[in-house]
Amino acid sequence: SVPPSAGVVLILAVHLDPSHESRLAEILGEHCILPVTQAKEPVRIERDRVYVIAPNTSLTVEDGELRPAPHLDHEGVPTAVFSLARAYGSRCAAVILSGLGHDGSQALAEIRAAGGRCVAQDPQTALHDGMPRSAIATGCIDAVLAPEAILPFLLTPSPAAAVSPRSAAPVLPEPGAKRHPGFGPILELLARHHGA
Repeated sequence: SVPPSAGVVLILAVHLDPSHESRLAEILGEHCILPVTQAKEPVRIERDRVYVIAPNTSLTVEDGELRPAPHLDHEGVPTAVFSLARAYGSRCAAVILSGLGHDGSQALAEIRAAGGRCVAQDPQTALHDGMPRSAIATGCIDAVLAPEAILPFLLTPSPAAAVSPRSAAPVLPEPGAKRHPGFGPILELLARHHGA
């Protein structure tokens, strides 16, 4: 639930089946206050919008535009994150959510080196915990949070304390901790529609 005037841009770089049209933007658009656009062609980045990667593409950011290009071997997620780090530096963040594998983890160091923030979904709340656990293992994660806590964390300015949150290891929930009940159905819906 992003406030309609938060001044943020959300770019969703996820793996989509390259042989099928994606309805992810449409599905998210039905449940999101912000306008949702699938980036099938170059598009000027505007605040308070959600952009979704199109199937079989990678995204780069150049001159204030999202630019899709055909990709090979699932390079879409890391390419987008590297590009965001170069373009926006400390004004960008990477959030690694439920998923299999390690995509996105390779690029977290770029975001962190640029001064951006890195967040992983709490594995206890993830339908598939491979990607969050892989991200946590990089040592680049600033916070491990339940889905409903991620946006408030990102909208809160980084503390200027002497001890940075990055200097401490993220705290994982206790084994057997209760998972957030509302997030599972959303992931199941996305998995059903997109084979994720």
